Amino acid sequence: MEKPNYDSMHHIQIWQPRYKDNVCLIATYNVMPGDNIVYFTKAKHLEGKEFYITGKDITSCPLDSNGKVPCYAVPMSKLQLVKDKNDVQQEDYVTNYNNDEIER
Repeated sequence: MEKPNYDSMHHIQIWQPRYKDNVCLIATYNVMPGDNIVYFTKAKHLEGKEFYITGKDITSCPLDSNGKVPCYAVPMSKLQLVKDKNDVQQEDYVTNYNNDEIER
């Protein structure tokens, strides 16, 4: 099986996590099957960081709403930090969000 190309993955832009329950709301229309990269634009502590998650993992999460559209409430612990864009799929190059490497 060929390793997915980082640039061909679907990139999902999120303003910031929902801090009260530590989830990231991903609009249902924004989820693509396969590999997805999530990045945050308004959360200063997550600026410049990208996270890997599969479409299957996203759709397995409960539905919620951001007040306007239906969203999947994805726990931040399901997101894997991308360390090396050339080897996104390999365990050595991703870490879970709750790892100490990410300062909050």
